[in-house]
Amino acid sequence: MAGKYEGKINMAVGVTKQKIGELTGNKQLQREGQFQKLKGATQDAAETAKTTVKSTGKALRKEVNKSLTQIRNKLKP
Repeated sequence: MAGKYEGKINMAVGVTKQKIGELTGNKQLQREGQFQKLKGATQDAAETAKTTVKSTGKALRKEVNKSLTQIRNKLKP
């Protein structure tokens, strides 16, 4: 289990464990579910941040290259 869906999977499994724990009165399973849900939310947020940084970097490189091209064109004799 890896990649962009790991957080969502952990959140879903965590919610399921938590609900089963509530229904059965199993406090340990409830806590495990809460922890796994939180872990999944953290993983999901990290993946979103990673994707945002990558796309921002690409956009920034594009703008820098565009500006450099404009400068080069102005400097041509």
